[in-house]
Amino acid sequence: MDVANGQLDLIKAVNAVNIFRLTINQFMGIPINTPTEIRDNLTYEHVEFEPKSLLNEAFARRPEYRQIKARYEQADYTVKEQFRNFFPDVKAQGTYGAARADMNETYNYGLTLNWTIFDGGGKIALYKQAQAQRDAAQARVRDTELTIWQEVEQAHVTVLQAEEAIGAAQKAVESADENFRLSQGRFDAGVANIIELTDAQLALTTAESNVAQALADYRISIARLERFMGRR
Repeated sequence: MDVANGQLDLIKAVNAVNIFRLTINQFMGIPINTPTEIRDNLTYEHVEFEPKSLLNEAFARRPEYRQIKARYEQADYTVKEQFRNFFPDVKAQGTYGAARADMNETYNYGLTLNWTIFDGGGKIALYKQAQAQRDAAQARVRDTELTIWQEVEQAHVTVLQAEEAIGAAQKAVESADENFRLSQGRFDAGVANIIELTDAQLALTTAESNVAQALADYRISIARLERFMGRR
């Protein structure tokens, strides 16, 4: 019965690998039937992140934030331009020369002010419209900042938790391996039955599988954090 269940699990595992290979090929944009080789590189390698610089880097790299920030700056500039329209346009002009008869120096200068006193409230309307557009752009900036902050902070916490899980899983392997060796010795000495030995072996295999899953989760959490920071 155990052998049959083991064979069934093996078939499921092979099928899962094949489906994963097809999915990877699709994500890479290559024919799904390409014989992609999957290499096992699940080894622990600490990746350092500076918590204080995570958000600043995300704001500097995320293209959607840079775009919405630029729209706000443009809207703010429009408000300032509309505000200037309430004041007169000042133009200064001048000339310098000399009369031909005695070559006396001559100066001509002037100052012109153009000011529309009444325009039916058009300038006020344009100014208020520009203010409304700026406020809306500013709200979008704040919403985007909050979203990025939540994504980065949660992803960073997940990285830390995943790294801690690796240590816990590795300790579980050490304990399961010690228990298996003791069970093996007891079995060889004839004081333990095969059930005790197979249970110990199963516990060791499960612990090793948990380590592999913890390593995979750590790699995935790092990739997710780097994506939220705009590195990918």
